[in-house]
Amino acid sequence: MSAAEPEDSNAVPAEGTVLDHPAAWDRVTLAWGIALGAAGLLLFGGHALLKGISLHGGSGQPLLFYLVMDESQWSCLLYVLGGICLAAAVPCLFPPLLRRIRLRWLRWCLKGLLAMTYLGLLGVWALFSLFLFFIAGTWSYSSFSDGEGHRALVRVQSYGVEIWTPYAGPLYQRFEGQVLTDMEAVTEGNCTLGSGAAGLELTCGRDTILLKPAGG
Repeated sequence: MSAAEPEDSNAVPAEGTVLDHPAAWDRVTLAWGIALGAAGLLLFGGHALLKGISLHGGSGQPLLFYLVMDESQWSCLLYVLGGICLAAAVPCLFPPLLRRIRLRWLRWCLKGLLAMTYLGLLGVWALFSLFLFFIAGTWSYSSFSDGEGHRALVRVQSYGVEIWTPYAGPLYQRFEGQVLTDMEAVTEGNCTLGSGAAGLELTCGRDTILLKPAGG
């Protein structure tokens, strides 16, 4: 009878995978937690940056950043997404770390403290997110173009209507001339932008606003 062959210590088990072991799962969840936490911090940084920037043109006039949404709405979106990422990161980061604590009573005390803190911060974030969405919903935009590269934004707010014309790239400057008074046409989007005899005109219902004189 031949001698038994030595067991290969590097052989992969016939059943199961490496991720069946708790320590391996801990490494995976920790990696996800770190990635989600970093993404959340970056999104919160973008939110703070947009909230802190005050845009002005060369002559000091206020400028508006608009790219599908304005800077306030982008800031609100970044805040919400950042909170979601951080909320998802916490369950990935702390359980693997808490399992390394050998004292059971200390582990359970820390779990309870972290759970209460987590739920409290989550509630504050949710309330503030609702507040931001409410503020961002108090105005709306309609974008109009004439097919020749000319654009204009009409912002409808609770206290009136503003017209914004292109300044540079996604930046717009407020039009300081006539104002739109036909609110029904504005809210229904019944506006057209085109070139007339006098120049570039925005027509909303019974109102016609000259945005740029001919040759100007």
